[in-house]
Amino acid sequence: MRLGVALATLLFLQVLLGLCLSYNAKAMVIPDVYVGLDMAYGDSVAEAKRLIDEVSSYTNLSVIGCTGITNVYNRNETTGRFISENVTKLDETCQYLYDKGLNFIVYKDIPLRNVTWTNMANQR
Repeated sequence: MRLGVALATLLFLQVLLGLCLSYNAKAMVIPDVYVGLDMAYGDSVAEAKRLIDEVSSYTNLSVIGCTGITNVYNRNETTGRFISENVTKLDETCQYLYDKGLNFIVYKDIPLRNVTWTNMANQR
């Protein structure tokens, strides 16, 4: 008789413990976290690609902050107006990050007066 009560108690505790552990496991949520790097120096797309390849296995975000790549517009010293430059470096670097499946932010110390590049990039 005692053996039956002991077995029934163990069975009850096992079921109760299994339900509690199952409930706690379902309540856990994995947050979205961005981990990455800031490319702040250099002006070479090849160097940016090398760095991206080196860290892409453990990051999901890159900030492109090197002015050699992000300076799409410069102020004309004579007229004071912003003039467009070659955007090939910025396009190529951003496309490479996108093709790798990474998120990216383009940092500029001078705000864009003309949002042509931003509009074009959003349409891609």
